[in-house]
Amino acid sequence: MPFALVNGDRKEYIVTIICLGAIVMHLRSGMFLLSALVGASALLAESTAIAQVQPSSGSAPSQPEAAAPSPPAPGYQPPAPGYPPPAPAYGYPPAPGYGYPPPVYGYPPPIYGYPPPPPVIEPPEVPASQRPGYHTHDGFFLRLHAGMGYLASWETQQGIKRTTSGGGFSFSAAFGGTVASNLVLYGEILGTVVPDPSRSNSENSLYPYSTSGLTAGMVGVGPGIAYFLEPINMYFSGTATYAQYTLDASCDYDNGTYYYNCNSGSSSTVDKANGFGLSAVAGKEWWVSTNWGLGLALQFQWATLKDKYADAWRNALGFALLFSSTYN
Repeated sequence: MPFALVNGDRKEYIVTIICLGAIVMHLRSGMFLLSALVGASALLAESTAIAQVQPSSGSAPSQPEAAAPSPPAPGYQPPAPGYPPPAPAYGYPPAPGYGYPPPVYGYPPPIYGYPPPPPVIEPPEVPASQRPGYHTHDGFFLRLHAGMGYLASWETQQGIKRTTSGGGFSFSAAFGGTVASNLVLYGEILGTVVPDPSRSNSENSLYPYSTSGLTAGMVGVGPGIAYFLEPINMYFSGTATYAQYTLDASCDYDNGTYYYNCNSGSSSTVDKANGFGLSAVAGKEWWVSTNWGLGLALQFQWATLKDKYADAWRNALGFALLFSSTYN
């Protein structure tokens, strides 16, 4: 047809044809009327089928029908039906959290700046009595002595014995180190000084001199050894010394004072002797700190010396009560 008909137009068109056919058939023979009725019935059936396929009058225009799929190529068989779903698994499902985690790719973000310093943990304080070296004799050794002493010396010339003696001040200082438990080796300097000593001889008429202004003294230096008894902190020590004995005088002729080997208007050494000496000390100290000890000591000195101004030997003997201080 030259134009498309919607459902309503198609029905009117068919009815019109039927009416026209009826009129014509009325005009013609009854045979024509039967033929028209048969054609109208066919057209009515066709229009009813078309109306069922096409949308209603208010819908969008009909789209052309899709082409029917082409028949399969010769020899191609349709695929077999798929496998049936698997049977349910028996047992318990795996617990969550097992297995390896998924890998992490890439580098971690950089950290800028310095990390904070670790916290400072102070070690617990150790009691002083438990620290190494507490009240023990080890390491460096220092001992100082000071106190009151007595010194006497004598020599014999031409059968005459001359003696010089008196009380004075005694001192010593020792430096060393511990070589074994409570055993110390040291070097020591020691001495005794006696101002205005007394002098005597077997024949006083030989040298008519006065003792006013005289000073006698003996000093020595040498190595020594000391041993401490613990825990009472008592010690014994001995020192071998190179010793020197001197007798100094202030010379004054104006007041009638006369000394042997003395020059007018000056101070001179009246007597001098050098030789070998020994010193022995026994002491007791009490600890006053971790390494310091304070106490008392008794000292004994002896020396034999060659007189410088006469062909004679001088002997010396001394004693002292000392204040003792030791660091060790």
